[in-house]
Amino acid sequence: MKQWYEKKYFNRMYWIFEEMENLNLTHTQLCLILLVQYLNETHSMISFDVLRNKLNKSEEEIDDLLDQLHQKGYLQIDVTPKGFDISIDGLFQMENELHFESNIFDLFESEFKRPLSSRELQRISEWLHLYDETSITFALRDASMRNILNFDYINRILENGAHEEDKQ
Repeated sequence: MKQWYEKKYFNRMYWIFEEMENLNLTHTQLCLILLVQYLNETHSMISFDVLRNKLNKSEEEIDDLLDQLHQKGYLQIDVTPKGFDISIDGLFQMENELHFESNIFDLFESEFKRPLSSRELQRISEWLHLYDETSITFALRDASMRNILNFDYINRILENGAHEEDKQ
């Protein structure tokens, strides 16, 4: 079974930015983590030259940064003939996992009685950045009770709820 941070709806970059104050990283370490994530997402080769050029650091500084992050358990490095593979999965294996995200996606699949499309998963992810989990769950339950299970209707419920809070 995939970990919560390996699921297709999970946006690693968003999570890194949202959790960066809890990660205990220097700015340079954070830049390296973000660069590695970007290179992994784009299936680009990772090498000392690429990291050195992108971060404007010496090979020794890159080596030190990689060692520091490896010591923290945030990344795993595997040497390959063409460069090296770096996994930042260790970064996501913190104690304060975002359990609610996994649960809300499961809740939607349960209510809709089918797997969600990638667009629907993305839409829920966007809602999680705009609304709290309770509001999203309430909107889903409201739509379900009215037997109007579609994402546009749920979105209208969320928008109307946000507008009513603004009026108060």
